[in-house]
Amino acid sequence: MGGVPIDLECKAPLEGLFAAGKDTSGVHGANCLGGNGVVESTVYGGLAGNVMAASCHDVALGPFPKM
Repeated sequence: MGGVPIDLECKAPLEGLFAAGKDTSGVHGANCLGGNGVVESTVYGGLAGNVMAASCHDVALGPFPKM
């Protein structure tokens, strides 16, 4: 099985891209029992969210197009 390669902080090789759970092929690979993916997504999704929140302080936003 394939997936997005990530480091220990759920960062993908493309700057600004994070991935967790089944998008990374998971820690279980092809032999994932039902329900295990929920725990995996919760743990790694939380980790990815924390790292994203900590890294977004240096990101400049705008200007935004007028609607």
